[in-house]
Amino acid sequence: MSAQVYPFAGSPAMSYVPQQNYDKQKMNGAAVGPIPPPATYRPPIHRQKPGCCRLFCSLLFCFFVTILALFGITILVMWLVLRPHVPSYSLQNIEFHSFNLTEQQNAYSLNSDVLYTLEASNPNKRIGIQYDEIDIYTFYAGDELGQSSIPAFYQGHRNTTILTSELKLVNATLSQSAGTILQSSIQSTTLVSLQIRVDVRARMKFGSYTSFHFWVHSICDVQFYPPTATTPASVTSKSCGHTR
Repeated sequence: MSAQVYPFAGSPAMSYVPQQNYDKQKMNGAAVGPIPPPATYRPPIHRQKPGCCRLFCSLLFCFFVTILALFGITILVMWLVLRPHVPSYSLQNIEFHSFNLTEQQNAYSLNSDVLYTLEASNPNKRIGIQYDEIDIYTFYAGDELGQSSIPAFYQGHRNTTILTSELKLVNATLSQSAGTILQSSIQSTTLVSLQIRVDVRARMKFGSYTSFHFWVHSICDVQFYPPTATTPASVTSKSCGHTR
């Protein structure tokens, strides 16, 4: 049998010497093994607790997020229940009782009596409309001729209301260019174009709740033949569109 060799005291397998005894053994001439690597010092980790300000900001943020979420859910539920629709307006008829243009020293003035008939439609099933004011502005070639108004009133659910407003102009001043064009149209009996702007300020009402004010603006284009000594004015076309 082969002899089993055990490592002797100076062999590499037995040469580990603790760090604290290394210098003493070296001074005594003893054989020492390799120097063990020094232990790495790791300072303890201190976890900093959140401050009061940071905690307050987090709670405040959560509070506002919750409020916004509840507000959004409320608006969504109300919309699903009420299904609101914007009311619509259209110009049904125009009657020119008078329409006279005069010229004095290159200045033009217009005397006119016009009756507008409007149709206001509320398509909502559960919402009424409280009108605060309806203003009607009349323009020709960029010049504002005048304004008429319709008093405040309430319109019920799914209701269509016919409204009338009279515009009386007495010596309404026109610019030189607009007066010249209108005078030429009257003398040649050609079409005259007017622009009618309807501004509606209203609120929605459902139950005992009244909403904030909102505006609806409509622009109507009207074309008509001006009146003559033998024939009254006649409207050939009118069309309206909502601007917002």
